[in-house]
Formats: sequence, structure tokens, C-alpha cells
Amino acid sequence: MFTISKQQMQSLESALERRFVTRVIEYLKKHLPEEVARRERKALEEQVMADIQVAKGHDIRQDADLAKWCFMAFICGSKFYEAEDIREFLKEPLMSASVKVDYLMRSLAHTLASSEMKR
Repeated sequence: MFTISKQQMQSLESALERRFVTRVIEYLKKHLPEEVARRERKALEEQVMADIQVAKGHDIRQDADLAKWCFMAFICGSKFYEAEDIREFLKEPLMSASVKVDYLMRSLAHTLASSEMKR
């Protein structure tokens, strides 16, 4: 019988988390290359890890949703969820976390498109 120790499980979880953070950073680089290039790698990793923890605190668990959350945090600031309307929206019990993240992404896209049109 094969047994995995608690320490081995923790090492595996840590490695998977670091790998996911790297994937999120690659996603951000793809969509926001100039903004990502301005940041030091270590600071970027720390921000992504912190943003993922905040998202998980709002029951956001899917990889794609976590990456989108980090994108929004990168564009709007890591504390974007503290805005009263967003805070209340995230508490909505009748929508799944994925629906909430998609709605927030569409709202961000609409806001950015509107601000571009005004320029």
C-alpha cells in the first residue's frame, strides 16, 4: 500500500499553488503585457497569491474564475471588491461564483469601453 505523508501532501499542494500562480501570471502577461512588465516578478507573485486568497474568501474556486478575479484586481486594484455595490453583489446567494465573476468581467469591459469612447 502506498501512503502519502502529511508533509508530502503539503509539499504537493504548495507546488500546485505555485504552478497555478505562474499560469495566472502568464494569463495576465498575455492580456496586459505592458502592465505586467512594469512589475517585479516576486511582487507580482505575491499580489496574485493574495488576490487568489481574497477570491477564495468569496467562494470563488474555479481556476478560470480565479484568473479573471486576478485580472480585475490588476486593472481595478486589489481592493476593488470593497466597493459597496460589488461587496453586496458578491453576497448574492442565488448566483454561482462563476456567474458573479463573469458579470463583473462584463461590467469591467463595458466600463472600459465606455471610458475609451469618451476619449
